[in-house]
Order: sequence, then structure tokens, then C-alpha cells
Amino acid sequence: MSQEDATSKPALPGANQPAIPSGAQPASRGLDWNAFWDGVKSLIVSGKNVGAQLEASTQTPADDVLLGKIGIITAKVAAGKVGEIRLPVRGGTQDYLACAPDGFAATMEVNSSAEVVAFAPPNTVYVQPVRV
Repeated sequence: MSQEDATSKPALPGANQPAIPSGAQPASRGLDWNAFWDGVKSLIVSGKNVGAQLEASTQTPADDVLLGKIGIITAKVAAGKVGEIRLPVRGGTQDYLACAPDGFAATMEVNSSAEVVAFAPPNTVYVQPVRV
């Protein structure tokens, strides 16, 4: 092997770097895992339920928010058939699949008002005609 071949090869990583003194921590290039786990431990010790907070922020409207809401039927709802209803939710409107409750025989026509009596997440409600 000639002198040129020996100098043209790339050097091994870390070959020209000084050795780390004993007791010193090497510089990390990513996440500081010790700090991360210390944070996790402090959350556990403090008793905060982070999972419930995350779940609450990503949930669809709860049963109690939709129950009793009155909306407009946008696709006919009949016994055993799935229709559609537009309900006022969070300052706007949202369309939900609408079903008649068990034992309900009448048909709810388009543009009639209906009241939510049950909610089946994520987007199905059971409705009945509004009673005056």
C-alpha cells in the first residue's frame, strides 16, 4: 500500500477527538433523558392526572351537551332507518346520523324539528319529534 492510499482513506469517527476526562459527561445531541424522566416522576408524585386532561381536550361532545338539544331533520328518520339531523353545537351547527328510538313507529320528515334523547359516540343520536 502506498503513502497516498493511506492518507486518502477517511478517518474513523472520533479518531482525532480528545478523550473525555473521567467523571465528565459527554455532550448529548438529543433529548436529555435524565431531565425527561425527572419531569415524569414529578408529575407522578404530584398526583396530576395528565392522561385525563389530554383525553378531555380531545373528546367529542359529551352526552349531557347533546341530550335535549333540538335540531332540524335533514334526511328522513323512520323506524329501522338512519336519517340525519343538524344540531347547534359549540357556536355552530353539526350534522349527526339520526335514528328513531326503539318502539318508535312514526316517520320524521325533512325540515321538521326533533329532540335528542340519546347519544352514541362519535356521531349518532337518537331523536324523537318535539312535543309542544
